[in-house]
Amino acid sequence: MSEIGKFRKWVGRMFKKSSDDGSTTRVILEELRNAKTFPQFLGVLFHPRNMSLITIILIILAIVFGVSGKISHFIKFLLLLLAIEGYKVFSYYSYWKKYGELVEHQRNKYQNLDESRIQTVMQEMQRLRKDCIELKIPFSKDKNLPVGHSKYGGCPDVPEGFVWPTDDAGRPLSLLLQFDCSELSKLDIESPLPKTGHLYFFYELSKMNWEGTENSVRVIFYDKDAGPLHHCDFPDNLEAEYRLKESSLHLEVSDSYPRYEDLVQIDSEIRYKYLDEYEIAMQRLGYLPATMQGVLLGYDDPAQDSILTDPQKDVLLLQFNSVETNDENELMFYDCGALYFVISREDLLARRFDKVRFELQSS
Repeated sequence: MSEIGKFRKWVGRMFKKSSDDGSTTRVILEELRNAKTFPQFLGVLFHPRNMSLITIILIILAIVFGVSGKISHFIKFLLLLLAIEGYKVFSYYSYWKKYGELVEHQRNKYQNLDESRIQTVMQEMQRLRKDCIELKIPFSKDKNLPVGHSKYGGCPDVPEGFVWPTDDAGRPLSLLLQFDCSELSKLDIESPLPKTGHLYFFYELSKMNWEGTENSVRVIFYDKDAGPLHHCDFPDNLEAEYRLKESSLHLEVSDSYPRYEDLVQIDSEIRYKYLDEYEIAMQRLGYLPATMQGVLLGYDDPAQDSILTDPQKDVLLLQFNSVETNDENELMFYDCGALYFVISREDLLARRFDKVRFELQSS
């Protein structure tokens, strides 16, 4: 694994990715990358806009009890404040130091690289670039999503005759995602997805079968002629922890680039000598697939081997990464793993979603 890959994995475990792009943690991490000295580090960490509500409350309470002469209460809140801030300082200091070491490592490693080789890799990546549809889960508090709206979790909006899917052992599957295909069609540049109807992704979460055997995975498609949709209820035997909290989805078109191993157009005799150039090209293109919640179409970002056995014939229907939060919304596929749904272009155009290939991968 490259130094960049190790650093991203370390950050992902130490600071779980928030579903809110404007989170305090994300802002602090971004500002720390520009801090060159220890005083600047402290300035970022203790700037009023970066201080948590809990910290502010503890400071106010400590001041109040100190002024009022209640020394015992003052000491208790002061110790609690020091404990919380001490842990926060240690965590962010570790990040700051590791980021600085990474920057220095890259500077030393890349300073003598041939710019023409970097341009060779960038041109190849640009040539092989694909559009994908990136999905983000804002975990909105809206309890009244329109029927048929693209969403994460909850119960599906389905036509009459829908039967909740179960695996071979009779366990009900959980709804991961529901997509309004008319919404996807506005973003689907390549146009292989259905233009109308709804697409549903189900998975059995208690066992988390790695290869989707025992009917533990289901991709269901209803076209618009299936009839009007209605909201259904969870089956009684679906345990509460596998009833995913419903949230709307934010969808947008993004760039997708192949992995280094997939740059097959570079001469096979020298392609494995271009890894450093590839990492530089990734940075210049601003391509960070590890930060995405999930994608439809484009290239996969496998934790192990690519599930796209033939990129010319296979389509990445969906890659859905672990949902990493600091609350009850967290959904981990083993160790920060991801789910991959792949279908042949021929089967996709024929709407044969029962032919989808599935795999769970984890590092």
